[in-house]
Amino acid sequence: KILSFFYLLLSSHFLQATANYTDTNDDQEITTVSINPPIDQQTLALKQFMQISHKISLGCSIALGLPAIIGNLVVIAVTLQIDPFGIPEVYMIALAVYDACIGFAITWRAFSDIYMTTDGAWLYFFRYTYWPIVGVDVAASTAASMVAMALSVDRCIVLNFSMKHSELWSLRKAKILVISIGVLCLFFAVIYPLKTTVARQPIPHQTTPFNERRGVEMSSVLLEFLLRFAVPLAVMTVSNTWTLLAIHRSDKFRSTSTDNQPAGSDVKGVKCLTVTIGVVLLFFITQLPRAAILFDLTIFGDAHRYNIPFETFAVFANTFSKVNSVTNVVIYLFFIQKFRQILFTCKRANKSNNG
Repeated sequence: KILSFFYLLLSSHFLQATANYTDTNDDQEITTVSINPPIDQQTLALKQFMQISHKISLGCSIALGLPAIIGNLVVIAVTLQIDPFGIPEVYMIALAVYDACIGFAITWRAFSDIYMTTDGAWLYFFRYTYWPIVGVDVAASTAASMVAMALSVDRCIVLNFSMKHSELWSLRKAKILVISIGVLCLFFAVIYPLKTTVARQPIPHQTTPFNERRGVEMSSVLLEFLLRFAVPLAVMTVSNTWTLLAIHRSDKFRSTSTDNQPAGSDVKGVKCLTVTIGVVLLFFITQLPRAAILFDLTIFGDAHRYNIPFETFAVFANTFSKVNSVTNVVIYLFFIQKFRQILFTCKRANKSNNG
């Protein structure tokens, strides 16, 4: 009887030990020997939602990425032919370059998500390029925000202090500025691969020892929030408000003058300001949801993550922020007559050559 008692005791001990045993062989998937405890309904619902939202985000990325690349390449080709080529065109080309990079990055990430669910050489290729491309996406988005801010400030100064602007600013300085913005934002292209690395999951996400250092994660998120959203939004709010007030004063003065017909240069200036305001307003509309998400992560970290309402808004914000990469070409077509003329002239010339 005593031997039977000890046998039962040892058997129950080893049975409990195997209940928590997992096989973590590097060449095979992790398998659990025993039966896991049942998953609660909330966790199961969140898992199902994340799978559905991932598919929706994947489709939106492909739908937005390719038009962003093609549309912004068209903007670059057409803008380079505008004569005279001035400071606004420098900002237009810079925005198109950075928006095309965003389109390339989100398309690459979409195909990475597809191929990382399969086996083969492409699996490892896309896994090891995933987070560097995420860094390129964030760097290009931050650079586009700062260039839009520079365009808004430049047009505000032209309207209010035209003489000073022509004395202090030039085409060469504008080119140096947009290149410097790109170099500055390369920080994000470097920091993302340093913070995260590949993991044996469909979406590779695993923090590195560098990211676990004190203040690294918080500092990088805060810097991204400031340069990508907080500073551009604040500056563009002030500059656009100032610009609209100046336009209102100018229209009021013109309506009271004897000659109500605006000069040709005034019409061109108003159209240029209209394009600037349209670009900035679309930036506001498309970027504010993403700014709210990043602000929440800056203040609260992951405290609000992994619940369906927050993740729903996060998917919407991330997808909606990419719409801005496609809309600028539409604004140029509607409001810049010379842009339309060059585009349609090139199109007709191409048709005649093919004919």
